[in-house]
Amino acid sequence: TNYRTKIAEIDIIAKDRDCLCFIEVKTRRSLKKGLPKESITRSKQKKIILGACFYLKEKKQENSRVRFDVVEVIEKKGCFDINLIKNAFQVH
Repeated sequence: TNYRTKIAEIDIIAKDRDCLCFIEVKTRRSLKKGLPKESITRSKQKKIILGACFYLKEKKQENSRVRFDVVEVIEKKGCFDINLIKNAFQVH
């Protein structure tokens, strides 16, 4: 299930060794509008980061090492290309 707050939604929260990963999943059936990762605007990134902050505070994990990833899913004739982009964006 997705993690939701009033402000943000996070598609996947997972652990990669000692790192807590907040993952946005974007799917495209066509590349006419660009790659899926290109649809994650600065505004969307800020919402994901804010959602991650809520999660960390709620779970009392504020000191955790975190990473923001993107999973691109591109559908082509019933087949799927899946690409994990680690560290797709950072907190500024």
